[in-house]
Amino acid sequence: MTRRTFEQLLQLAIVVCLTLGAGALLAQTITPDSPCGERATGRRIDGRITTEQAPGWHVDRDGGWTTCQMPVAADRPCQVPAQQWSWAGVTCTAPAGPPMTHSAMRMVRTRPGPVEGLAVLQCTDGAVSIRVSTCNAALMCEASTYEATDDGGATTWRWAGRLREGERSTANSDDGRARLIECKAGALRLL
Repeated sequence: MTRRTFEQLLQLAIVVCLTLGAGALLAQTITPDSPCGERATGRRIDGRITTEQAPGWHVDRDGGWTTCQMPVAADRPCQVPAQQWSWAGVTCTAPAGPPMTHSAMRMVRTRPGPVEGLAVLQCTDGAVSIRVSTCNAALMCEASTYEATDDGGATTWRWAGRLREGERSTANSDDGRARLIECKAGALRLL
């Protein structure tokens, strides 16, 4: 063997060792079986080694980049605090309610008073949103038991029923007296 042949073989051996050594080094940086969508290092189809993070991609058990199914986010329930919304310049409020499950919808109403309205709520991943609503000045007064006094509690006036805006009726006291009441701005009042 000549010196030149020996040098060529030595150079070839060095190149092989460096190539194998570099390959072993690169193989150590690859993160096989990486979680879907997480940062990982893998071999692209063109042979390049890259470190990336992309939804729907991961490094498979052989070290190559491939598509994957992203995990589904946990469906979180919603706490339902008091809700407030406005429509046509009128503001309505509904009281807090029981929790809702993810994707559930619920209708809420205002309490009886000078405004009346309703809203449809939806729970999406832990957050409540109002999908549709309406809010108006009350056109009716309604009471299952209306009790009022204007003399420090000496006389209590009672009435039950429904009146349209501006309509009047008669409330009665325990001693049999009668007094007019009126529906005004969604609230009953003694006249």
